[in-house]
Amino acid sequence: MVCLPGYSCCENVAREMKDKVQIQRFGLSLLGRFELTALDGVVVHLPSRKLAGLLAYLACTSRPQPRERLADLLWGAHFEAQARQNLRQALSLLRRILGHEALVSEDNAVSLAPGVIDCDVIRFEALVAEGSRASLAAAADLYRNPLLTDLNIAEEAWLDWRNSERERLAGLAVDSMVGYGQQALRAGNTAAALKNANRAIAVNALREDAHRLAIQALAALGRKAEALKYYQDLAARLRHELSTEPDAATRLLVAELRSAPPPDASPTSNELHRKMHGTSGGKTGTETTAARVDNATAEVVVRSNSFEQRQLTIMVCNLIGPTSYSENLDPEDIHDRIATFQKTAADVAARFGGFVAQYQGYGVLVYFGYPAAHEHDAERAVRAGLAILDSIGKVAAFPEMQLRASVGIATGLVVVGETSTIDDNCHHIATGQTPNLATRLQTRAASGDVVIATSTQRLLGGRFDCRELDPIEVKGQPYPIEAWQVHGERTDVSRYEARHGAGLSPLVGRQEEAELLLRRWNQSRSGEGRVVVISGEAGIGKSRIAENMVAICEAGSHACFRYSCSPHHTDSALFPFIVQIEQQAGFRPGDSDSTRLEKLEALLKPTSANLPRDGALFAELLSLPMDGRHPALKASPQQKQEMTLGALLNRLKDAATRAPLLIVFEDAHWIDPTSLDLLGRMVSSATQLPLLLIVTFRPGFQPDWADQPHVTALPWARTMAPRSFAALRWTKHSPTPLPRISCRALMACHYSSRN
Repeated sequence: MVCLPGYSCCENVAREMKDKVQIQRFGLSLLGRFELTALDGVVVHLPSRKLAGLLAYLACTSRPQPRERLADLLWGAHFEAQARQNLRQALSLLRRILGHEALVSEDNAVSLAPGVIDCDVIRFEALVAEGSRASLAAAADLYRNPLLTDLNIAEEAWLDWRNSERERLAGLAVDSMVGYGQQALRAGNTAAALKNANRAIAVNALREDAHRLAIQALAALGRKAEALKYYQDLAARLRHELSTEPDAATRLLVAELRSAPPPDASPTSNELHRKMHGTSGGKTGTETTAARVDNATAEVVVRSNSFEQRQLTIMVCNLIGPTSYSENLDPEDIHDRIATFQKTAADVAARFGGFVAQYQGYGVLVYFGYPAAHEHDAERAVRAGLAILDSIGKVAAFPEMQLRASVGIATGLVVVGETSTIDDNCHHIATGQTPNLATRLQTRAASGDVVIATSTQRLLGGRFDCRELDPIEVKGQPYPIEAWQVHGERTDVSRYEARHGAGLSPLVGRQEEAELLLRRWNQSRSGEGRVVVISGEAGIGKSRIAENMVAICEAGSHACFRYSCSPHHTDSALFPFIVQIEQQAGFRPGDSDSTRLEKLEALLKPTSANLPRDGALFAELLSLPMDGRHPALKASPQQKQEMTLGALLNRLKDAATRAPLLIVFEDAHWIDPTSLDLLGRMVSSATQLPLLLIVTFRPGFQPDWADQPHVTALPWARTMAPRSFAALRWTKHSPTPLPRISCRALMACHYSSRN
């Protein structure tokens, strides 16, 4: 590794290069992190960020750049004379590093000599411009990350240029991925097409051509239901983020997809592509339709496609009392209200992963767990139901009347799949008792209520406040069915307690990890704050070992702050901190705003140095009206945010100064940007406080503070050593041991899944 801390070293490097060749060739990587390498692959470290920025700018621009422009780019905040002097020094240093012939100066402009730098950005642009299948594939592979992710220079001109270049290059990357994917689709390589569509969407989630490619690829793979669900999610996202609808090309694609033959006669990817571009082969559409009608033996023929048995959570959401509107409204007005309700319900359901299977009468039928299963589908359905009722209550399109609805939810095994009639209208049908039960529960629910079956309530654990109702009679069931009314989400229990109950199962095979956490806790109690990050896949036990530390902490009468991120609130600023405050304050579903304000003030009063200011900040954070209790803060939104972050951080510091503090921050892979900022501040402050901060997340989340000296990484791998056999036989939930043969079977399955 070549280090260039000062001029003397640079001069030596320059002399060595001059003895070897006249112009040295270097490799420069800018897509992602900045990296300059010599011919032999050795990394060359530049002594300053601005020198790296100067080289990056010259490498990306093909024309000579005026010195005035370069000075303003990197030293715009300096006086003009000082900026010019800094530029001269930087250019001189670059010549020492790259070689005296590497820079060309002419007419007060500067550029890199041809052949000095092999820059990945220039190669990327050339590959995209070539446009062949191979070059587009190479361009897509070359674009690893956005431009200069690690080079932050606090100059307005620099930031403007870097951000515009990032956007331009990201657009080219999406062009290359979509272009290659389309060519792969035409060649019949649907897997490659879908892969590149997903890569393009990861770069720019709002590029519709990438989403169209994904829909085409899914359809070509025979996953038509998933393609239609994909379109529903896309339409909901565009409406939510851009207040717009999918463009004409996307709508045309979906219309063609809905009218396409079933999978047993599905077109190839080439045929689907020809359909999209207006070309055809064989019979005309009229001839094809006529042939189908002539061959039909009944007025309506239902074709069954691939059906499967699956556990679904089914939600029925209906408008309450639409027929009563007819007394004062025209039929068109009634239709507008029903359409508004159905659109609102469908959009909200899509946000929680629901698939709208049917629009029926005055409501919608939504499947959770089809066509794709998600984590905690029952919980998603209940959240969606509550959110729909909340959204319907806020619809302001009809001021003369308020829309009212009710929701029924049930979970169970069904046979589900796609059917189509002779005219190719597609329906997604779930057969079994669960759809009927959900419908019956919806009719039982009063206006504004969510009523769920016991099968759904069991899957929720203690996450929601559910009140048991009188059993209801359901046609076809020999006995009454238990039902529950959902009053809202509970804030007085942690995520782990809600899912697993208050008791803890024994830790198996994790003694070393538990001992490491205990050592870090003892170090933090002495005033040397520590941070432990636990990374592992879902369900592997990250929360369980964190809960073990919580139990140890509470047994010693130490304070514990717990934060949990949510996949449904990745865009909700400071969501985990809001929930934690509500839990500490003791908020209950049904509390009035006045009651909540009183509880909030009681929480803040013992520790706040400025109760009026903190009360106003936290009340606004929790969306509580102040009712004149404290004067409104006169500050800009940015100032309020900074004050709020400071107040939240001060609460932690104050708690830690009174007694050693344990902080558990779970599921950071779902964290919102503002909370991530505050979490970084917590990590930086931990070294000077008697606290242990445990952060759990899944692979893929990479915090920029993980390499700090007081942070310990604890990768969480699957393990089931033979010594765990005895512990496996006895659990707290069983008074008798599991049979040895059952234990051996479990361990065999575990090891086979690892291999």
